[in-house]
Amino acid sequence: MNQTNENDSQERIKLQEQINALETFVKQHLDNEAITRLGNIKSVDQGKALQIIVLLSKIIQENKIDIISDEQFKQILKQLDSEKRETKIVRK
Repeated sequence: MNQTNENDSQERIKLQEQINALETFVKQHLDNEAITRLGNIKSVDQGKALQIIVLLSKIIQENKIDIISDEQFKQILKQLDSEKRETKIVRK
């Protein structure tokens, strides 16, 4: 049982290191205002911040973007919200 707890702890540490590395990578491609906005989101909802960080890293890697401005970041957030809110109700 002790071995299992130790393995879980090591896996959590590795996962946290990967998240930190990804966040560092993304922040290198954000302007100062966008970094502040991401920090605000992270302080309110860490899960949403992680989703945003993963999405931004994909966008940066696929589009070879140098710097994401705060305006571009806002547009990405709006797209995320609009996708999330699009709900269809089917009545029978």
